[in-house]
Amino acid sequence: MKSIPTGFQTLDEHTSGWQPGEVIAICGDSGIGKTTLLTSLVKQIAVDRGIPTLFFAIECGTKQVVDRLLANYCSIGYQWLVRYRVPQEQFEEFNKSLVKLKAAPLFIEETSFTIDDIQDQIIYAVKHYGIRIVFIDYIQLILTNPDAKEIVTPPELMRLLVQGFKRMAKYYKITIVFSSQQDTGTAGLKDVLSGEHKDKCVDIPDEGSILDDVDQAFLLLRPDYYGITTDLMGNDLHKKAFLKSAKMRSCPPLSIRLNYEPEYARFSEEDPLC
Repeated sequence: MKSIPTGFQTLDEHTSGWQPGEVIAICGDSGIGKTTLLTSLVKQIAVDRGIPTLFFAIECGTKQVVDRLLANYCSIGYQWLVRYRVPQEQFEEFNKSLVKLKAAPLFIEETSFTIDDIQDQIIYAVKHYGIRIVFIDYIQLILTNPDAKEIVTPPELMRLLVQGFKRMAKYYKITIVFSSQQDTGTAGLKDVLSGEHKDKCVDIPDEGSILDDVDQAFLLLRPDYYGITTDLMGNDLHKKAFLKSAKMRSCPPLSIRLNYEPEYARFSEEDPLC
C-alpha cells in the first residue's frame, strides 16, 4: 500500500510519508498545541488529500475538532466558530468550506474510549470505510476495560496500549498516530535553539515506555509557551514552534520549524532546520 503524505514537506522528504503498519507518537506538555497539530495533520491528510481517516476525539469532542478544521481550512477565527458566530463577510467562504469538509472521508468518534471499544471501532472502520490512518487524542485518556481482572500500573498500561496498536497497524496495514502528554520542560527546546544535538533525537521523559514500541516519536516545542520570545540571534519566536524527532527507526533525526496560528487552530511548516 502507498505511504501517507503528512503535508509537512520536510517530514515527507525524510520519511517518504508515513508507512502502513507504523505507529507514531506526538508528545508534548499540556496545552502546548498537540490537538491543534493533530487536526492540522487531519486537514492535510483527509480534507486536502482525501485519505480515509478516523479520529478519536477523546480530549476535546467532535465539535471542537470540526471547529478547528473549519478555522484552519477557511481562515475564520476559531473563537467565532466556538461561539456559533461567523462574520458576515466570511459566510460564503465558510459554507464552501463546510461542504468540502462534509465530503472528506473523515470519521470522528467520541462515544466510548475503552481500549476494547477503540480496537473494535478501528476494525469496523477499516472493513467498512477503508480507513488508512487513525488519530488518537490522547493516549493517557484511554480507559481500561472495566471488566478486566488484572490491575496494571500506568507504565504497564502504556506499553500494553502501544503494543496493541502496533499489532493492529501491522495486521490491518494502517498507520496509527497518537498524542501523548509528557512533562518535558525546556531541555529539548534549548537543544534545538542552540543547534546542539542537531543530528540526534531529543530525549524526552518516557514514564509509560511509549518510545520502546513506536516507529516514530516527535516532541512538539513552542518557545513562547515557556516564555522564550527570541532565539540566540535575537529573532522573534512568538507563534513559532518546532517538531523535533525523539525516535526515528527508518531515517535520520530531523527538526521542523513551524508557524503557529492559534486564531486559526493551525500549524504550518516554515523553514527546515536540518
